[in-house]
Amino acid sequence: MSSHFDVLVLDLTSRTPPYDRALCEALIDYGHNVELWASGCHTDDFERMNVPRRQGLLDLVAHIPNLSAEATKQGKAVEYLVNLVYLTAHLWRRRPDIIHVQWLPLLEIFPIVEIAFLRLCEYWGIQVVYTVHDVLPLENGEEHYDTFWRVYHTADQLICHTKTACHQLSEEFDVSSSSTWLIPHGPLLEGAAEYLQDEARQLQSLPGDRPIVLLFGVLRPYKGVDLLIDAWKQVEQTVPEAILIIAGGGQEDYLGEIKEHIAASGTSNIRTRFQFLPENELIQLVASADLLVYPYRRITQSGALLAGMSAGQAIVASSVGGLKETLQDGKTARLIEPNDSEELAGAITHLLRNPDERDQLGNAAKTVVEEKYSWGAIAQKTTQCYREVVEKTSDKT
Repeated sequence: MSSHFDVLVLDLTSRTPPYDRALCEALIDYGHNVELWASGCHTDDFERMNVPRRQGLLDLVAHIPNLSAEATKQGKAVEYLVNLVYLTAHLWRRRPDIIHVQWLPLLEIFPIVEIAFLRLCEYWGIQVVYTVHDVLPLENGEEHYDTFWRVYHTADQLICHTKTACHQLSEEFDVSSSSTWLIPHGPLLEGAAEYLQDEARQLQSLPGDRPIVLLFGVLRPYKGVDLLIDAWKQVEQTVPEAILIIAGGGQEDYLGEIKEHIAASGTSNIRTRFQFLPENELIQLVASADLLVYPYRRITQSGALLAGMSAGQAIVASSVGGLKETLQDGKTARLIEPNDSEELAGAITHLLRNPDERDQLGNAAKTVVEEKYSWGAIAQKTTQCYREVVEKTSDKT
């Protein structure tokens, strides 16, 4: 049996473009024929990508300026449904060996459409590999337990990024260990380590003589932005010259809540960049920081964390989910209890006052990423997953 497969990778609403790009390029380097289906990308993450990409029939909404959040949401939903129908027709003709699903965005709203799509793939003999980025949605997840149970028992193989996720699938969803693969999340924004901090700050118009703390990524309530703002009031009292930057896009109503929280906090050194940032700008922003913070309330695994580790930056993170599995307190990061703004403030203050410790933690984290989370190793293990699922089907026939 061939070790190289015809693979269609699916992230039809471009939910995780940097991850999609890195995974697909690694799979192509490993010898697979890969096509990425991803539409509606707000940033330049797919530019200069060495992967064939299909955008479906419609890819307009993300490129219309000044469109309201509600209009964008509705327009992207229509685009997605049209593109999913088009993809289904494409699969009927092409019949790849494997469809590797990253996200199914309607599962929390109208799951019957995507469940039917998976069933069709099964009927046509296309093997479905599903990456479990989040075992359940990180907000109101229990409401969707039955839907995700059906997905996990429809897919042929499941890929998890952490042992915690594998265990949760086994214990809470009765998924056999023979149907799950533990394959880590790879590093993102690897170019950040190539910038000198002074150079990056100059490019981002940031002061060169003040410590900078950064939280970045898609902004959602579970990421603890409110806890960080509360902690920052204490940080400012002891390190008044420090700057906190909160960068990333999100729902307009939630971004409004963050603005109100900042205004009510009385802090003076919080800067915000509420937009989906182009990759190069985000790389420069990460390189500008002295300290990265991840005060999450819950998480399965975080691409932003792996990006920070690969940049060699010092990290403060909550001891939850994939964060506590990936990081070692005192060796590669400072871990704190979730929902504790006082401990968060203390950890930030301590590291801002101790640059040598920051360097030690950042260098150790970067070494761990290079040794344990390389995309080449991820492609190799993903290939083993593909081979197993295809062999199982061959044995049945």
